Amino acid sequence: MNTNFNLTFHSRNLLVFIIVCFSSSHLYSQNYSYDSIYLKRTGINNLKFFKNDKPVKWSEIRRLSEGNDEAKYHLKKIDNLGIVGSINSIIAGLALGFGSSNLSNGNSTIPIIILTTAGLVCLGDIIYVDRIMRDHMKSIARALNNKMKMNN
Repeated sequence: MNTNFNLTFHSRNLLVFIIVCFSSSHLYSQNYSYDSIYLKRTGINNLKFFKNDKPVKWSEIRRLSEGNDEAKYHLKKIDNLGIVGSINSIIAGLALGFGSSNLSNGNSTIPIIILTTAGLVCLGDIIYVDRIMRDHMKSIARALNNKMKMNN
C-alpha cells in the first residue's frame, strides 16, 4: 500500500480553497437602493461601507451620523472596541511570539506554557471583538438608511 503524501497536490487544493472562500466579494445587504449605504467585503476579512458602488470613508460616516442618535451610539461602541482590539493585539503578539519562540527552543516550563495560552486566549478575543464590531457596522448602515428614508 502506497501511503505517499503528495504535499504539492494538497497545498494546491488548499490554496484553491482559500482563494475561492475568501477572495470573493460578499454583500451583507443584497436589497439596497442605489443611494443607500451598505457593507461589502473587500478582501479576506475586510468590511467597508459603500454608497453608489464607491467606498465611503469613516469621516463621511461620522458626518452622516451627526443627527442620528442610533448611529452615533454604534460609532462610539466601535471606537471603544477598537481600543480593546488594539490592546488585545499587542498582548497576543507579545505573548504568542515570546511563548512560541521559547517552546520551539525546548523551554517548556509552566510559565511559558501559560504565557502562550494567554496569547491564544487574546487571539480568540480579537476574533470575538471583530465580530461584535461588524454587527455594529451593520447597525450603523441600517440606522443611516432608515434616516435617509425618513428624510425622503
